[in-house]
Amino acid sequence: MSKSINLFKVFILIIIYTLPAYCYGDVLYLENSQSIYNCVDNSSTCEIILVPDELIDDITDSNLSIDNFLGERYLLLTPKHNASANICYSSYSIKENKIDPIERNILGSGNINLCQYRKINNQIISRYRDAGKWIERLYQEEGGKYKLLIEDQCIGCGTIYRIIFNNNYLSYKLVSDKDDLYKREQLTKFILTDKSFLYANNDEKSKTKMYLVKGDKVNLLNMQDDFYEIEYTTKSNKIIKKWLHCSAIDACVSSD
Repeated sequence: MSKSINLFKVFILIIIYTLPAYCYGDVLYLENSQSIYNCVDNSSTCEIILVPDELIDDITDSNLSIDNFLGERYLLLTPKHNASANICYSSYSIKENKIDPIERNILGSGNINLCQYRKINNQIISRYRDAGKWIERLYQEEGGKYKLLIEDQCIGCGTIYRIIFNNNYLSYKLVSDKDDLYKREQLTKFILTDKSFLYANNDEKSKTKMYLVKGDKVNLLNMQDDFYEIEYTTKSNKIIKKWLHCSAIDACVSSD
């Protein structure tokens, strides 16, 4: 039986390679038959996927790939001639060997497309560049869609700004600038001055009567101008969130 299947595959391949075609990785677009030929490695099962008229121009000008998301298969297109640092995808659902011509956003998050992604179990990390800075977003499968959990901004800048999404509530952290999102750690500092006053906001006018002393440990949450938003846990486990001048932790950034 396997011998007959292999002969069939050879026969199909002979037909395919006598037709005008565009090959993109493991996916072959057949111009004459207006279809995509997809054969999974080490499998005796190959398929022909019909391409709708609306997508012909896009497919001939794009690199193609096929992947599974949330239990569905998608055709992913990214321009062959891309001047941008981003590799982002237009995605189209595949059902019963036909491509739906209506583009679908896999991540379901407005104008944010899937870019340079990694799938890890039931999570996706999508990476893209915006305003000269690299950003990574971590999504989790939940209720038949992807839920945004974390956005890390300014990867490669030395300090990464992390936004944590918890339903309608946002929280912030400064984390270490490591390649692996899962290994980025909360940044902490020790107070270096004898008495460091806390501020309600990131300006001198909002100075409070509260202060920390030399040796106190703080978590860094955010940075604005010469101030850091910090989180401090008291001996009675009370959490205080205020702003601190950069000089208190020797973390001022030169303007040069």
